[in-house]
Amino acid sequence: LAVIAGPASVWALNRAATPVTLAAAPSFQAPAGCTVAGADRTGPSAAAQRFTCGRLTLVATLAVFPARATSEALQAAQRTLTGELGAEEVERSSLTAGQPDALSWRLIETVKPAQATALAAWVDGRPAEGGLRGRLVQARNSIAGSDLAFVMIAVSVGAGAAQTGPGDHERMRATLRAFIDAQTNLADQVAAAARGG
Repeated sequence: LAVIAGPASVWALNRAATPVTLAAAPSFQAPAGCTVAGADRTGPSAAAQRFTCGRLTLVATLAVFPARATSEALQAAQRTLTGELGAEEVERSSLTAGQPDALSWRLIETVKPAQATALAAWVDGRPAEGGLRGRLVQARNSIAGSDLAFVMIAVSVGAGAAQTGPGDHERMRATLRAFIDAQTNLADQVAAAARGG
């Protein structure tokens, strides 16, 4: 998966603002049909867990950014985490998942490599809003700052080098939904990451 290299690139983008540190690596829960395959901590502000879900590989990354990070830096980090950079045939939509409080995750699907990524972000400890309002909030924070770090979670699933076939992207979307639905303590992990705890 292209996103496996994401945490290191995310950390590099953070250096432009006052650095923040991810104090504790995330502990995501494996849904039925998936097993933990390992963890990566390649920088002070991001960490990832890898899972094997049948013949699919899933990587969940949690990254924190300075509250003063610019929208441009955050957008560049998103493109890195979702594998959009250098990918072919990028499609963007939404994916609603998560219990008990459903979030609208951004869904980014690519053909080469064959990958689907669900992305969500939190600003000031709350789910980030899209559109103009969301950009205005982040613009305010980039100037005035905030006590809480910007938090981003990207969950990517793909078949790696394996040949993909009809229905694979639907299986990837189903795997993403199952994974997100299994994260019963997601809000607590995001809150701790935003506080730096």
